[in-house]
Amino acid sequence: MLNTYVEVIPATKEMYAPKMGRKKLNVAAYCRVSTAEEEQQDSFENQVEHYKSMIEANDEWDLVEIFGDDGITGTSATKRPGFRRMIKMCEQGKIDLIITKSISRFSRNTPVTLEYVRKLKLMGIGIIFEKENLNTLEVQSEFLLSMYSTFAQQESESQSMNVKMGKRFRYSQGQACFNFNRVYGYGQDDKKNIYIVPEQAKAVKLIFTGFQKGLSMREIADSLEKENIPSPSGKPVWKTEAVKRILVNEKYAGDVMTQKTYIVDPISKKTKKNTGRFPKYLIRNHHVAIIDREIFDAVQIELSRRNCIKRNENINDYGKYSGKYPFNNMIVCGECGAKYRRTMWVTRDKQKEYVWRCISRLEHGKKKCKHSPSIKEEFLISAVTEAANSMITDVVYAKELLKGAVAEVMGDNMQSKLNENSARMNELNEKLSQALTKNLNGEISLEEMDKIFSEIRNDQLKLRHENDAYEKRRQIESADREKLKTIFKTIDEMPEEIDRLEDDSIRMLFDRIEVISKNELRICSADYAYTVNM
Repeated sequence: MLNTYVEVIPATKEMYAPKMGRKKLNVAAYCRVSTAEEEQQDSFENQVEHYKSMIEANDEWDLVEIFGDDGITGTSATKRPGFRRMIKMCEQGKIDLIITKSISRFSRNTPVTLEYVRKLKLMGIGIIFEKENLNTLEVQSEFLLSMYSTFAQQESESQSMNVKMGKRFRYSQGQACFNFNRVYGYGQDDKKNIYIVPEQAKAVKLIFTGFQKGLSMREIADSLEKENIPSPSGKPVWKTEAVKRILVNEKYAGDVMTQKTYIVDPISKKTKKNTGRFPKYLIRNHHVAIIDREIFDAVQIELSRRNCIKRNENINDYGKYSGKYPFNNMIVCGECGAKYRRTMWVTRDKQKEYVWRCISRLEHGKKKCKHSPSIKEEFLISAVTEAANSMITDVVYAKELLKGAVAEVMGDNMQSKLNENSARMNELNEKLSQALTKNLNGEISLEEMDKIFSEIRNDQLKLRHENDAYEKRRQIESADREKLKTIFKTIDEMPEEIDRLEDDSIRMLFDRIEVISKNELRICSADYAYTVNM
């Protein structure tokens, strides 16, 4: 019987051996800091100097390069050019070993850390993490590396939460960190002072004025191009989206709304629109306004009105707003409630004549709307001219309406409630500030902080819902007052009697025309209504 035994031959090959043809290991180091602040800059420079001295002092190492990313996040590899260049040189066989301070310097994203460790390990390239005293070629199991990497990611998420809460506290105190050099019509100097750019401000005022006159966004854009006014991008062509962004931007009224968007998580850094997940902070009178608040509020109401012209599933083009013709979206069928559309008739003697017809009647015939009449455009013009002359004649009565509208300020109870809500909001902000300070000092845990923040957020949401309702009412009242002012300004500029009302004046004076019958129209504007019989 054979006497079998096992002889163990000790390993003699070094873990790190130079590539074929080399006498020394090609060693690189990776450094990173996440901000460009002075203290972080010192840390970055110290890291570079430390690794340069460390590698050059080892007779068996050759320094390839000290790779670094200065003031860049560690949660993503794609946004770190130094990191990507280092990996590419590894793939080209130019690096045998990488040294870095810690796992958090290498990456704060666990999947990214493990992905690159595995990739480099297959190429025989190790990574030494000094702080954790880990060598990726020596680690037999990924458990330890995964655990350390997870801690680094959690640290990043914790820091991100603290930064967010700090920002929200500053927002609640009326501090908004925003670069006004990116806002058309404004500029900002090195001392953060905000100023108005006159040429651009002129274009902003033209946009708001045109919208008030009833022009569509496309017509406003076309008028700006005709005036050779450059767009926000500096190009001669204006897009309707650019016009809309200006119309809805609260900064032109002197306010700043913060936290319109939020970052989903510190790893993916995807941004989403904040539709109520987190509180928003509206900072009033933050800077000098280009547009009067009443005009801005009136435009927001008009935007909402146009957006509410919803598409009817049974009627083509029902929901399109257009200012091409003065009566578009103004005429309403008294029978079915549908809007009227402009169409052309050809008479027996082949003469063209424009009339306005109920869209429901046009698309579906009498089964949807049996009795709605077609209204000749000339009749409409005569009717609104008569109504305008009536307003001019009755201007004393109209001005009494204006006085009443201006006097219609929020009641004492509503103002009292707003004052209470404001005081309560200040208390909640103070409570949040105290909790944030305790968390930063280590007096309460992140879990306790989350609980406190959740309770405060719920209370703030209730107060904001109440205030939103009050603010909506204030905007509507403000828009009504502005509309009446516009009406009286238009009337003051008119002669004592009008022969034919111009297209621009039609939208300035009137909001709605109800078709009662073929010979009867009800023409409405703010608190004024006039019936025309012809």
